[in-house]
Amino acid sequence: MRQLIALYWQGVCNCETHEFWKGRGGTISKIIKGLHLDKRQWALVEGVLGEAYQMIVVERGTYSGESSKERGRPKPKIADNSVEQSIIADYHENGFSIRETTFMVNVYRFKERLELVTPSAVYHCMLQMESCKAPALKKPAGDTNKDSKWARANDRQSAQLLIRFGFGDKLNLERFKVDGVLPIGLQEDKLKPLKVTKTAWFDEVHQDCITGDNPNGQSSDVQYPRDADGNYDKDGAYVDQQVTVSTKYTQQVRQCWGVYVSLDDEGNEIGCRLPIFDYTAKTLISIDDWKKLIVEEIRRVKSLQRNAPFWKTSTRNDDDIYHGNKLTVLKGIAKKKAEKFASVGINTVGDLRQLAGDDVAIRAIANSVRGIKADNLKKLIDTTINAIPGSAPEPIYHLDAENPYQSKYGDDWEKEIAKSCTLSGSICVTDMLEHMVSVCTDVWGANDDEWCFYHDALSLMTSEKTRKWMETKDYLKRWIKPELGICEGMDNYEFSFVRNQPEKMPLDNSLNQDVHEARCWHCVMSKALCNDGDPRLFSIGTPRVGSSTYARIFDPITGVAPSSKRIVEDVHGVFNSCLKIHDAEGAFVDGLANRTGHRKKGGRNGKGTWGGVRVKKDVDMVKWLGSENVEEAVEVDDDGNGGVVVEGFLHCDLRSVLKEVNLATATKQYFHRKSATKKARESK
Repeated sequence: MRQLIALYWQGVCNCETHEFWKGRGGTISKIIKGLHLDKRQWALVEGVLGEAYQMIVVERGTYSGESSKERGRPKPKIADNSVEQSIIADYHENGFSIRETTFMVNVYRFKERLELVTPSAVYHCMLQMESCKAPALKKPAGDTNKDSKWARANDRQSAQLLIRFGFGDKLNLERFKVDGVLPIGLQEDKLKPLKVTKTAWFDEVHQDCITGDNPNGQSSDVQYPRDADGNYDKDGAYVDQQVTVSTKYTQQVRQCWGVYVSLDDEGNEIGCRLPIFDYTAKTLISIDDWKKLIVEEIRRVKSLQRNAPFWKTSTRNDDDIYHGNKLTVLKGIAKKKAEKFASVGINTVGDLRQLAGDDVAIRAIANSVRGIKADNLKKLIDTTINAIPGSAPEPIYHLDAENPYQSKYGDDWEKEIAKSCTLSGSICVTDMLEHMVSVCTDVWGANDDEWCFYHDALSLMTSEKTRKWMETKDYLKRWIKPELGICEGMDNYEFSFVRNQPEKMPLDNSLNQDVHEARCWHCVMSKALCNDGDPRLFSIGTPRVGSSTYARIFDPITGVAPSSKRIVEDVHGVFNSCLKIHDAEGAFVDGLANRTGHRKKGGRNGKGTWGGVRVKKDVDMVKWLGSENVEEAVEVDDDGNGGVVVEGFLHCDLRSVLKEVNLATATKQYFHRKSATKKARESK
């Protein structure tokens, strides 16, 4: 049987190679069908093909039909200091699995007419080879080599930014000159000047929702023993640990925040927050991807039935009756009564209308049709007096149009299609840009040519399609970006700032963190109050409530973070950072700004500064935590009731709750309920 399978493979299948063996219509299927074998012999056929291929194709010999086990031939091994060992080292070190590495080894051995090896041989060879495991080092985006393309682009962009904001006198521009001439992108008279008080700074923020007892999702849970009433008792019991629910797909709050610096009546700088752009539960996508979704949605609705009620608009008034209408449109005539009228030749409203004034015909119908009286028939005829001659006009079938949404909604069709099931989970980058321009216009006015906005290297914004769209809307001139070919020929840096530059974005370093700190305080205090259902409390348990939490904390008027002082400090910190980058000739400056996660680089305990000591938390918040300010932070009435009402740090919603509820009592009640719940569960 084995030799017959091999002969069939040689004669009928022309020695087809491995890639044609499996699958429907493959070599193995042909052999099983051609030799009338049982399908359960698939493994046998595959084994014979492997051995026959090795003997006939690789070794240029003959196949006797004996299996390798019967022949007792040992499996090939990989020799020391062989080419195969170098191949294993090269590919396994670069992340290939054992099976993938075996494939690359066998590619070499096949070319050399050597017997193929198994993954087991490769694995045992790896065990004998000298190797070690070391954690992969994470390199921050950026380059410490000042001659690299990244550093040169960073150097030029930082210098241009400083010149436009009026710090050109602090720069050494001589090193940028070529043949004694300064590049046009660094010539102050060729650049549009910028003002700190006419610049808005925008950044996106994605925050995972936290579900469970733990309002801030801490990795550890500190507990103290308590008595049955929730008071601390060293002989008491510990309540259940706080629970943070782990979900497979974490939902997020997604928003775009903006800040700017303005002047008060006395000419002092003040930091201000801009209205947020909320795209929670949506994915920000490019213009091209948005257009593709529109085409997909139009294709979807056009596949529906033509007379789908939603996509059909009547052109008649609801009260209009036409001669061509069926009798069932009249009040009091159902299907069975209409059939009785049809038996005497009255099928439409027009037929009934013709009986008006013909008493003889009316009595004749009343006598011939059971259940129809002459008086009732006359009243029915009177209701048709105002019937409109002819048939009712055809409704508009929007699905017949090339764009059903435009046919149904007119100029508002784009707003309506954005609500469809296909597009509702996405939002175009142009919507965010429209928001940025709109809020800036509200602050400085459309006729003010001085204001601009800054947004760092977001690829959706720097793409060619987006830039062309911004140019058609006359928005491109408002966007702060590399100008006058300052980075010409430097790949992606020609139209975009270099990436991973938190020191150039006030929100990245560290206004966003101030907002998150404020959110933590509000969520913890809301949890302690445990007044479920009160819309004034704060949480990030779901995208909807999380969005509301951040929107209130960041609100331009009633919000509490980031503070005015911090905004002014971090905006001016951008220029201090650019000066340090200029001094380093564009190379990565360790410790220049706060970097966490993939942005973190060792140095000064991983914490960066603007060049001086900086308190991690908001100074306004720290001020209220001092014991000398307790009297200002608490209001107490004549009966001794009251609570924390920190003006300027706690949001007015939370302060209003704290005025009504004693925080200490609420916290005690919270732990009392947890203890009671645990005891009830243990007793069952």
